[in-house]
Amino acid sequence: MRIPTDIRDYLNHALNESRVTEFSIDRKLNKVSVVFETVAMDGDGTIPEDSRVVFSFINVCRLAGKLKLGEWNDEFAKTETFQPEELTERLLSYNGHSMYGWEFINVDNSDKEFEKWENDSSFDIKLFDCQNDVNTIDIFSEHFSEKPKTLDIRVWFEEIGIESLNGIPMTTQEFIDRGVRGWNAIYEGNNGMTK
Repeated sequence: MRIPTDIRDYLNHALNESRVTEFSIDRKLNKVSVVFETVAMDGDGTIPEDSRVVFSFINVCRLAGKLKLGEWNDEFAKTETFQPEELTERLLSYNGHSMYGWEFINVDNSDKEFEKWENDSSFDIKLFDCQNDVNTIDIFSEHFSEKPKTLDIRVWFEEIGIESLNGIPMTTQEFIDRGVRGWNAIYEGNNGMTK
């Protein structure tokens, strides 16, 4: 079932400037879990000591990723081939920067962007046939150094589950609210606001 547009937009807002720190796939359950370090503020106005949340993408029908050994616009950069089970290890090794762009879930024209790297992916796994109303999330991260790296991930999924890092379930609205509060604090110049 497609995520309603208004919910999608708020989720995108709350995910902006998040950093992916862990990634896992359960091929038997068709589930992908991603740990995002997010911009967040609790309801009492305090900044959580640990702002990481676990997104579980449920009924994943396809998963693709590309780790390019170069900057995002380097058309000649080599692509590193690996399995998605190895992705957390690579994330830890290069400590990628935050995602940006405000649009991640069900992005208009994202199919065309995916087609640019589909045939040069690090991995592309089809777990079952995707339906027309499937949701997608496009994750983008860069690492700037003498040896820059660019990571693209795309997940096709039916549902989302959200929980804290210690396993406490979080509703979609709770996640959205903590993200909106965090971004509002930044807009208002709250210098104590950190990720």
